[in-house]
Amino acid sequence: MNREQGSQSISWTEVEKSWIDLKGRVQDKWDRLTELELEQIGGNYDRLVEKLQVKYDLTREQVEKEVEEFLTTV
Repeated sequence: MNREQGSQSISWTEVEKSWIDLKGRVQDKWDRLTELELEQIGGNYDRLVEKLQVKYDLTREQVEKEVEEFLTTV
């Protein structure tokens, strides 16, 4: 995944900068993530992907696809 550019999505850099505002939407999408886990992720792409892999028993590729789709909605 290109974390800097997306055809119709915001960049991951923008997510990192706006994490405090966006983490509620992240939790709405992936409701198994706790508030503490969201704080630990802190907008870090790799931490989010790793946590989602464990929580949802998905491959990295599956999670990255979901994250990319999520970025088109924010």
